[in-house]
Amino acid sequence: MDLQQFNSYKILTHLGTIRKFSRGNNPFPVSCEIDPSNLCNHDCLWCYFVDSRKGTRTNLKKETLLSLIDDLAKGGTKSVTLTGGGEPLVNPATMEAIARTHAKGMRVGLVTNGGLLDEGKNKVIVSCCDFVRISLDAVDRKSHSKLHKPHNPTADNFEMVLKNLSSLVALRRKLRKKITIGIGFLVHSDNYRKLSSLASWLKKAGADYLQIRPIFIPGNEAITRVWVTAYKEIRKAIALTDRSFYVFPIKQRYEEIMSRHKNYSCCNIHNLLSVVGADANVYMCSLFRGDGRFSFGSLYENSFAEIWNGKRRKEVLRSFDIRKCPACRYNTYNEILQYVLNPKKPHAEFL
Repeated sequence: MDLQQFNSYKILTHLGTIRKFSRGNNPFPVSCEIDPSNLCNHDCLWCYFVDSRKGTRTNLKKETLLSLIDDLAKGGTKSVTLTGGGEPLVNPATMEAIARTHAKGMRVGLVTNGGLLDEGKNKVIVSCCDFVRISLDAVDRKSHSKLHKPHNPTADNFEMVLKNLSSLVALRRKLRKKITIGIGFLVHSDNYRKLSSLASWLKKAGADYLQIRPIFIPGNEAITRVWVTAYKEIRKAIALTDRSFYVFPIKQRYEEIMSRHKNYSCCNIHNLLSVVGADANVYMCSLFRGDGRFSFGSLYENSFAEIWNGKRRKEVLRSFDIRKCPACRYNTYNEILQYVLNPKKPHAEFL
């Protein structure tokens, strides 16, 4: 397995785009995160976007979704990730969007809770996607039911997700595809004690990686501190890492959450990564989905190009105060960008 896919320094691959926006030009983003839906078949305990769904519960319209993909491909965007403030597979148009993105020559990835996968969807995913990550966040049926709270509690949801994972792995082998199949895991006081056992099962099942992160719930640092208590079990899971299966805890995420310190003075990642919500708004950041103050405009009113080059985007960026940002998963990207864009580069001669 090529571990470089998780390296934040991959952003340096796009120096050409970085130079363009640093000179005042406005190239299309390298990547775009699209929320096909803000509806979900689970009610996860820690869901960051539950409040944004209270006002407008919706799917992104099919024609808008497919038109957006066409526009991104035409503008030079390299990749699309179908993810969400909800479950992307709730939207019936998501599978067509995956196929359309692949057909247009862009790379495509999917983040899902795995509960709505089936044989037909799996075939499209394995045939078209570069990666699929299943947000499992549980070690057994009890913890999955308590933390993910699936809408159909009578079903064996945890076992069903594991079965869907196995199906993806088997189909990858059958079709001889290179799709990366991974598991996302948020550490909670009710799920970490059997983490190494889960990692062992995932390894045998043929998953490529287990990504472990601390939970971030604003105002509830007690949940985040569980990360320290759980780290003995996390180390046991890490010991299972080999050339075919990789267990990696995102350690810096805990530090970012606890300190909130930012080693950069402005946000530049928004120039390279765009976010489109299920409400068809183009947002500055995934953390601001559903917040109209950070919307550049609606795809129901204008094309992506018009929004990306529009007056409203400039106004939002001009009024943005980075000091008010919550804990950010783009910290490392922004640190790298600030250094690249700094013409002085102090002490650059000392290696």
